[in-house]
Amino acid sequence: MTVKPKFIFGPVPSRRLGRSLGIDVTPRKTCTFDCLYCECGRTTELTVDRSCFADPGLILNELREYFTSEASAPVDVITFSGSGEPTLYTHLNELIYGIKKLYPGIPVGVLTNGSLLWNDEVRRALILADFVVPSLDAPSPEIWRRINRPHPAISWDQYVKGLVAFRKDYSGSYVLEVFLLKGINDSPEILESFKRLIGKIKPDLVDLNTLARPGTASGVQGLDEEELVNAAATLRPFKCRVIGKYRKKNSAKPLTPFQIPDKVIAVVSRRPCTADELADSLAIPFDRLQGLLDELTTSGKVKKEKVAGRIFYSAPSE
Repeated sequence: MTVKPKFIFGPVPSRRLGRSLGIDVTPRKTCTFDCLYCECGRTTELTVDRSCFADPGLILNELREYFTSEASAPVDVITFSGSGEPTLYTHLNELIYGIKKLYPGIPVGVLTNGSLLWNDEVRRALILADFVVPSLDAPSPEIWRRINRPHPAISWDQYVKGLVAFRKDYSGSYVLEVFLLKGINDSPEILESFKRLIGKIKPDLVDLNTLARPGTASGVQGLDEEELVNAAATLRPFKCRVIGKYRKKNSAKPLTPFQIPDKVIAVVSRRPCTADELADSLAIPFDRLQGLLDELTTSGKVKKEKVAGRIFYSAPSE
């Protein structure tokens, strides 16, 4: 791309989606929740006010530039995600329609915390998406408030009713993400409560996820793979998928030396990544990338942090 993109990023290596080209339609850290585990950092604009943060035409133009660029990497899916809550964007329906018209062969999905699904307009905006992944991190209002720290205008009953109502309206792939944290929402009793609530929502699939990157609160720990597998067994007969490590290699055309630093900064500003993930995602030789990451860290353009024995690179704290 000739101009540094403002709205699209990646592709990033997604543990469940493969190579995901992200679209970030909200200002940074603008969200309805302020989750303990959020890899984007603390929410700085906690809001329920929906807005047109950007002209849909500008975002579609960025996608056109990306797919016509000789350096564009292969894409498995196009995903609305990033550093904020995508359903706060009032032109989401129009944008999904435009993307599917331009690129009918690429699935389009939305990762959402599900907090606005009680709103009829929001549910209608998501109808054209191939898959929608709302979050359910708690089976009770007390745990919900502790983990998700929602905007005061959102009630627990409203939130749950939205998740149930969306199932009735939506015929695409409805995947419910349950994010488990050690000692907070992973006990056998809490998992049984999850099971009862999932039965009311009726998703096609439940993704069991846990903390794999730096979150917003210190001391918060994720589960290991065995614990996630055991949790999936507890949630039977619902179909559960345990989210594992990213494995798909990239076959992107090489970036020019001038493109690489901006690409790296753009990816880690949306989500922390390891050097291996960045190398796979951007098709950059590991040794060359590691030297660049050292330079970016020294200059303060990128932050390095060790979590659970792994080194992650992210945007510096604001």
